[in-house]
Amino acid sequence: MEWAATRTWLDEDLATAIANRMSRVIAAEGRVIGLFDGSPLLTAVYECLADYPLDWTRVIGIQLRERCGPEGQAQRLLIDRLVSRVPMAEFHSLRGAAPNLAAVCANYADLLRRRPPDFALVALEEGGYPILLQSVSGHPKEVGPVCHQPPWIGLSFETLRDLPQCLLVGS
Repeated sequence: MEWAATRTWLDEDLATAIANRMSRVIAAEGRVIGLFDGSPLLTAVYECLADYPLDWTRVIGIQLRERCGPEGQAQRLLIDRLVSRVPMAEFHSLRGAAPNLAAVCANYADLLRRRPPDFALVALEEGGYPILLQSVSGHPKEVGPVCHQPPWIGLSFETLRDLPQCLLVGS
């Protein structure tokens, strides 16, 4: 665990850590698959990361979670701060405004099975953007890597903990 002396230091240092991880995986595997959280806490991190000279054409990005409903704020943040600024090979977003969220979750689960992520970047914020659990009060919500816990859809904690690397950022 590391503590940041200033917010700017955190953003720059975290972007460097992510870029280094991505570069290592690209060198070893020829591509990297990352799960990116669209939390406002990570806005400046994505702006810093977009400036790194990575081989972005070998990066596959997948949105970690999204609020259900018409807002799509996490998706918009990722597109505005990172995806639209780099030549990323692919970006897969979650459509929280879709009328059939069960289908969105099933498609997301299938994507994660076909393209297992190499790492995840997750924000831990008090009062928002929760880590989703497969079960609430002992009752399973979804089977597999994806949860739908209104008002959220996204990767389950059980799946997150089994990833090769997970970078957690807290406020």
